[in-house]
Amino acid sequence: MEPVKPRDQFFESDIRLSGFVLVDTTTGAMRDATIDDHYHDLDGLDLNASVPEPVVSYINVVKNLYLYGWLCYPFFTVCQTHAAMAVEMALRLKMPNATGMEDKRTLKPLLQRAIAKGLIQDAGFPSLPAKQAEARRSTKNWSKWESRPTFSPLCRSSRFWKSCCLISGTSSRIRTMRGS
Repeated sequence: MEPVKPRDQFFESDIRLSGFVLVDTTTGAMRDATIDDHYHDLDGLDLNASVPEPVVSYINVVKNLYLYGWLCYPFFTVCQTHAAMAVEMALRLKMPNATGMEDKRTLKPLLQRAIAKGLIQDAGFPSLPAKQAEARRSTKNWSKWESRPTFSPLCRSSRFWKSCCLISGTSSRIRTMRGS
């Protein structure tokens, strides 16, 4: 059962985050993640200026949930759920229901229709092998880490799923679980 966090520990990071470290792939040095690293995970997740305000606002709530995950680990799951809801909201606004009836479309058919209309393309969502290849190109010493059994695999949704490694742009750091 998930306990209520004691008041005297409220501003401390959730103990479960101590299982993650950042690794400098050029030196092999490991260090604990900080709140600044946590904020850095959101870099590059800005929305296009044409995105409607309700979607921007909802995505900001999702980002805040992610940041509050630093304090309460289960918020990461809530964050993922709300990220999917934000996508559904955006697709409903982009492709209004033309039937005149109550809109009961769910995320899956909305995604299927958006793909069929060319609104969503694979090029915008790199696959796991593509992300791994990019990581190898941007990180000189990747191969020495790739073969180490202590590293969990990369994940397509790594920014919102903390049990996977996070590759930080062009920096030579990866986030991984301790002893995984």
